[in-house]
Amino acid sequence: MKKDIFSNTEILKGIKEGNPTVLRYIYDQYYGAVVDFIVVKHEENPELAEDIFQDALVYIYKRVRKDKLIIQKSSFFTYLMAICKIRLFHHYRLQKKNLIDNYGQLNEYYNDADPDIDIRMRQEIRESLYHSHFNKLSEECVEIIKHSFDGHSANEIAQILGISNGGNVRRKKHNCMKMLIEMIKNDPKSKEIL
Repeated sequence: MKKDIFSNTEILKGIKEGNPTVLRYIYDQYYGAVVDFIVVKHEENPELAEDIFQDALVYIYKRVRKDKLIIQKSSFFTYLMAICKIRLFHHYRLQKKNLIDNYGQLNEYYNDADPDIDIRMRQEIRESLYHSHFNKLSEECVEIIKHSFDGHSANEIAQILGISNGGNVRRKKHNCMKMLIEMIKNDPKSKEIL
């Protein structure tokens, strides 16, 4: 990759204004590196690499349009790659691949473009870990917790699920949550991220 001919500020301004010269420069300068990272290092298909690259540019465009993006501590390329890595990670989450292994691999390449990226990636892994164990609970536990998160009271949940009363719902919810927490704590993957 050649040295940038545009500064971060010029690139962001070009994205905001839809400057074709800057947009062409971004594709010419950075697209190949993103494809290499996704296709070669992660053995994914080129179409996914293109989608992720474009999603990252749309994300950056939206942030720039709202004047919520200033890149100070890194180059535009580093920031763009970090966003692409987050998008790839999100893809893995949606595809239910082994997130812990992929997180380690992704983290190896990411260059402190945004200090919050690591936090967001860990949060996504935690959510994935939660969901994988949540889905192992009994159907009744899943329904009680879902209705509870939807804001239903214990008495409402009792009526919906045909449980005798709200007190029993509260007891069952407590036991279900306790079981979920134990499953997560006992998962060896949780020690890596919690």
